[in-house]
Amino acid sequence: MPDISDAEINRYDWSKTVYAGAKEEVPHNIPEPKGKPSSLSHMLILCHNILDGKAVTGILHFVNKTPFDWYSKKQATPEVATFSTEELAARTA
Repeated sequence: MPDISDAEINRYDWSKTVYAGAKEEVPHNIPEPKGKPSSLSHMLILCHNILDGKAVTGILHFVNKTPFDWYSKKQATPEVATFSTEELAARTA
């Protein structure tokens, strides 16, 4: 399993929202998992092209610590704010 102990994790208090008291519904006939547990993680890389102002999205997909898929593409339109380019990259991932 990847070591994410140094990652910043934000904790939220959901007790005062519409999701307070929500419980996960699990089917009663679900089979027992077999094999070792694994984790999926994704890394988003955002770069900017100086010539035309468009952002370049790079995405790496990992199973445990092994990359198994990647994606890279220049975004179709130049965005005014960095937030919108990050949102486009996250939606693509």
